[in-house]
Amino acid sequence: MFILLWFPSTAQTIEKFSIDNGGASTTNGNIQVLYTIGEVNVQETVIDNVIISEGFINPLDESPTLNTNHEVLSEQFKVFPNPASEILYVSGITVIDKITFYDSLGRLVYEAQNTNQINVSQFNIGMYMLQVLSSGRTSTYKIIVQ
Repeated sequence: MFILLWFPSTAQTIEKFSIDNGGASTTNGNIQVLYTIGEVNVQETVIDNVIISEGFINPLDESPTLNTNHEVLSEQFKVFPNPASEILYVSGITVIDKITFYDSLGRLVYEAQNTNQINVSQFNIGMYMLQVLSSGRTSTYKIIVQ
């Protein structure tokens, strides 16, 4: 007796998408800000032009993303006080070439060269990103203005 079994098979299609409660992606110049409500994007790794994300949201393209993955440069600076309501100070052993301050939508709200402080009392209450450029390297910090 001979029994022939046949099982049809199909392959899956993997697409890039996010199912979330809400959020958006916005780009301003070469800065891209991604956010969701109640969900996180923990980290991303790029291997052979494939983006692997731990979390729930992926960028729409491979543009630079404003984030807080500090390199060795971040250990050379102290940013205080945080949260801040008046003056935010950046101190360190390396000369600061430029500081830039972005709102939560990625819009540039402040930029200065050769300074180590920002008067944040002029900004609305909320979360901001501070980028410090020194010797061609950049470090990014989350700042809360209250």
